[in-house]
Amino acid sequence: RRLEMAQMMSDSISSVYRLLQNLLTWARSHNGSMQCHPETIEVDSLVKSLHDAADVLCSSKNIRMNIKNSGDSTIFADSNMMQTILRNLVTNAVKYSFPGNSIDIVFDSDANYSIIDVSDSGVGMSQESIDRLFRIEAVTSTFGTNNERGTGLGLLICHEFVQKHGGSISVFS
Repeated sequence: RRLEMAQMMSDSISSVYRLLQNLLTWARSHNGSMQCHPETIEVDSLVKSLHDAADVLCSSKNIRMNIKNSGDSTIFADSNMMQTILRNLVTNAVKYSFPGNSIDIVFDSDANYSIIDVSDSGVGMSQESIDRLFRIEAVTSTFGTNNERGTGLGLLICHEFVQKHGGSISVFS
């Protein structure tokens, strides 16, 4: 019983911490203190950072993370923003996936573009929900497959950071 309660407390603390991180990141982005400083980044270092950050989260739901780099081994981007984007996308993929499923992350690039595809086989979304995703006035709270709470703020941050890089973000269900 104590172990169960400790796990629940740990999950709650992690959830609040991620929410606080997202709120602070969003506030810094909007007050102008967070500038985009692109540099050449090794995709392998992003992958390692992503794997290290998501490993505990994935193991808590017995989710396998499959990472494939099929493009150039470098991208030109702001490292902190890319880590925030990837952390939020993978956190959402885990949150809305069923225990025992897998998440696929594919890095692909050529001389002009870099594409990062994060996919899961979770609960899915209605077209109405997808249409509201990147609008601050439409951010709503939802629950994951283990009742993890989601605010939608992480995807809003991803959208803004991707735009700062001159890119776009898409969601398909």
